[in-house]
Amino acid sequence: MDGQEQDLLRRVQHAASRVKLFPLPETALFPNHGLPLHVFETRYRELTHDALAGDGVLAIPQINPDQMRGAPSLLSILGIGVVAEHQELPDGKFNLIVRGVARARLLRELPSAHSYREAEIEILSEDLSGVTDKDASALSACLVELGRQLSPETQVALAQLAALRAEPGRLADLSAAALLTPALHQRVLAELNVKKRLAFVTDQVAELLLATKSPPDKLPN
Repeated sequence: MDGQEQDLLRRVQHAASRVKLFPLPETALFPNHGLPLHVFETRYRELTHDALAGDGVLAIPQINPDQMRGAPSLLSILGIGVVAEHQELPDGKFNLIVRGVARARLLRELPSAHSYREAEIEILSEDLSGVTDKDASALSACLVELGRQLSPETQVALAQLAALRAEPGRLADLSAAALLTPALHQRVLAELNVKKRLAFVTDQVAELLLATKSPPDKLPN
């Protein structure tokens, strides 16, 4: 972890006792990944104003898919990050890039004087026990091979991802963000055991690779 990453981690740790919540359906904020957001609801415009005037920290929990109305319940594992880029539009809306910093657990929601929700969270650490170079290399090999089946630009991007095998947690997260469907993102985010996370993402990317190599269905006579 470099100096900038350490500074960002300290910022989110300092904010953990009362953090602003930006709940979204089927969306996960992975560490080290930039998530674009278009902010249009009044409460989230207020949240954005307050975040930009303060520490820039916000958390993105996923809305429980079974409760999408009113004040829906939230899944407990979430991503916390900082606003890395912002653009305020003439109509008061915002375009943001939120950079993920860490995984966190929602401990309890707090009474809020604002239109948006706030909570106390716990910053979580990864479990690297049992991870070997072989685990990361398997995912890297799948990424390189998948790139060979796709466009030159995608091949370059996937090769850059594959080069992250010395950082297995980051490799799994960024591969999931780039290639897996949003419905699978929360499962990856919630897996603190990096060995298991790598295995799951590797299996999913291997399925994508098989699909690109499958012959097209025969045309009817």
